[in-house]
Amino acid sequence: MSTEAKPTLYVFGPAVWPKVPEIALVELGYPADAVEKKSVNLAAAENLSPEFVKISKPATLPVLVVEGNTYPSTIDVNNGKHQALIDALHADVIDPNFPFVGPRSGDFICNRYQAVVGYHETADEEMKAYLATKLPKLGYLNSLYTEALADKVQEFVNTSIAHMQRVDGFILHTLPMYLPESGFVEGAIPGEADFHLAAWIARISLLSGAPTTAKIPEALEKELGQKLPEKVASYLAAWAERAGWKAVYADGLH
Repeated sequence: MSTEAKPTLYVFGPAVWPKVPEIALVELGYPADAVEKKSVNLAAAENLSPEFVKISKPATLPVLVVEGNTYPSTIDVNNGKHQALIDALHADVIDPNFPFVGPRSGDFICNRYQAVVGYHETADEEMKAYLATKLPKLGYLNSLYTEALADKVQEFVNTSIAHMQRVDGFILHTLPMYLPESGFVEGAIPGEADFHLAAWIARISLLSGAPTTAKIPEALEKELGQKLPEKVASYLAAWAERAGWKAVYADGLH
């Protein structure tokens, strides 16, 4: 009997990108207990704790640890032949995380900032230096909810609006160019690029007002101000029937 430890996948329930390997595990037919999942609470900034930074210096999720090897990003965990689409989905200009930490997420931002300040106060010198690279951005976001001048807040709101306009443009004009007439990007069944796209569009749908799969078309069309492109609607309908989607989003979109 093998004594090798199971691979460990570090995730967080509400986070978008850990859904990529979680969907993949189901779609690729792995047993439910094939990978040990450990939760890292992003709302409490546990990803920036000294304990987690020792595991993964980028301090982002997901992280997969297999036989001592660490894969610290979604692209490392899943990487496919349709790399252009995967790279586009992870580009800052349509980042699905930025709208999530926009004007509606004050408690999330402030709690993370205070947690990292606490880590910094008690850390050793190496960790203090590392956290010092994270604090300016976290501090700026915190200030928007605590002390920022009205013009700075409005600037951030305008940035958030522009971001969603780029997301809308991607769905309407760019995404259909990547999609087939039916089925999935990778073929008759979903593959690597599809896992990334599923996670991205689920998060964008949630931000557009869809709490569940059934509400996605209505919410996206309200966000876009027009009907979904036919290819996008067909693609979403195909995912809604897949075991990976049903398992990961059984309790609602994330």
